[in-house]
Amino acid sequence: DFGFEYVNTNDTSALEQRFNLIYSRLATCTSREALYNSVGEVLDINSAIDHMIFIALISAHDCIRKNFLMFAPEGNYWYISAYDMDMVFGNHYQGEKYYSAKTMTFELLASTSKLYEIILAYDKETLAARYWDIRNNLLDEDSVFLAFADYMLAIPKGIYDKEAKLWPLLPGTSNNDLAQIVNHYRLHLGYLDAEVKSWTT
Repeated sequence: DFGFEYVNTNDTSALEQRFNLIYSRLATCTSREALYNSVGEVLDINSAIDHMIFIALISAHDCIRKNFLMFAPEGNYWYISAYDMDMVFGNHYQGEKYYSAKTMTFELLASTSKLYEIILAYDKETLAARYWDIRNNLLDEDSVFLAFADYMLAIPKGIYDKEAKLWPLLPGTSNNDLAQIVNHYRLHLGYLDAEVKSWTT
């Protein structure tokens, strides 16, 4: 279920009808042409592909089937954005275990979403090309490492110590760190790379 926020009118019926077109058109989509020419009239397919890749790369297990945002700046054309990313890089939501680096795959995403099922079925070529572009540039291993390392560098150890005293029984605090993130990401990339390469073999 979706709710509407920041709408400049109390009557959201037209917006709802436009939004529901995404689902009705996905239900009858059986080709790459229909994906871009029919679904693509109401939903930005490129943003959907980027979202699919992003969720796969960071292993966002809490974003399967749920926890994503849809926004329409002009009110009639929708984009997808990520949301609620507390279960990423292998983290389980209770913090008591990790997901294997093998578990988040494009096949898994396609099995839980009609949109991603259609993208994987009818446009692997675009999905693969965009995957390599993002994986080798914006979200390559070094970029992810530096993003986290630079952020963590600005947080004094005393802050971590205070948080540990405030929440002494919080699981995962001993090993949820830069090394865990980077190691999981490196392992995960190996499995995702192999999956994408298999599409052309």
